[in-house]
Parts: sequence; structure tokens; C-alpha cells
Amino acid sequence: MFTRSFFLTFFALFFLSIIPTINAKATECGDIELCKKIPPGFTLQESRNHVGSFLRPDGWFLKEEISGETYALFITRENIDTDGRFLTGFSVNKVPGILTKTKTPASKYAREVADRLRVTGVILGAGIVSGNSIDMNIVRKKLDKDGATIIVHYITIGNDGTDTFYLISFEAPESLWEKEIQIGTPMLNFFAL
Repeated sequence: MFTRSFFLTFFALFFLSIIPTINAKATECGDIELCKKIPPGFTLQESRNHVGSFLRPDGWFLKEEISGETYALFITRENIDTDGRFLTGFSVNKVPGILTKTKTPASKYAREVADRLRVTGVILGAGIVSGNSIDMNIVRKKLDKDGATIIVHYITIGNDGTDTFYLISFEAPESLWEKEIQIGTPMLNFFAL
């Protein structure tokens, strides 16, 4: 089930050291040791469109879609299908064939996207985190969206081995950020692509 080309964690040593071990049934997850690391209140959600596996908070909504050659997954507090949008949520966009499309290796493309993300909004943090030989480019910023101030935490990843680019984000209104990032942090820390 988790024979992915790589398993990424953001600040994994810190995160996994503070997660309490929980009991999980083998029927809930194909890898019982992995299940023990899933924090209470979350389920490991494997994408049907092969984007990856991600933590889904209990009671949150899942939406997957394909637009052209971009595969997307949304895990949101609000129901996108009924509300038409979301205020708080986690999203992943997977774009294969980056070298063919852009003439740029996926890892370099991911760095370039992160650089472009730093051009607008108020940058709250940025950096590069190495994980299993693939870098994660991090940008957290405050910006205006439809007249409201939001905070978005972006992770860009380029896998040259699979020629795939990923844009991962968690966003919430600034007024709710401190509360919502408590849910977002495990989602940003624990995923498999």
C-alpha cells in the first residue's frame, strides 16, 4: 500500500516524537506500524487519483478532481460541493511530466514556484527542508483573498526521478489561523506521495 517512490515528512522527528501512540486495527490501515503514528482525530486518506496519502481530520470533506494534466485533492472543513469554495483546508496539486512541459527539471521548477510565491503577500516564513533526498520548499504568507486576509502555508516539491511537481498548501482565515494550524500541522507533516 505504501510502496511509494518516497515518503516525505516535514519536521518529522519533532512531530513523530510528540504524537501519542494510539491503538489501530489492522483493518483500518494496511501498515499497523504506520497506523500507530496517525494522531487521534485523523484518518489516513489514500487518493483515488494517485496523488498520494494524507491525513484527513474527522468530519472534514474530501474532493478530488482532474483538470487537464493536474491531479488535485482537497481536504476541507467546508463542503466545496455545496458551498462552492472553502475557507479552511489542505490541498495538493500533482503535475506529472514537468520536464516535458517546462524544459526544467521538477526540483528546479519547484524552487522557481516557491520563489514566485514569495513575490506577493506578506512573507511570514520561508526556507528549504530536506527530506529523503528530495527538498521541500516552504513559503508561509499572509495575503488578501476575496476581501479577507488569509494565511497560506505552501510546500513545493519536485521529484526528478518521477518528473513530477507537487504544490501542497494549507490555508485558513487569519482570524482563525492559530486554531486551524493546530489541525493543519499534522496534515503538513505526515503524507506520502
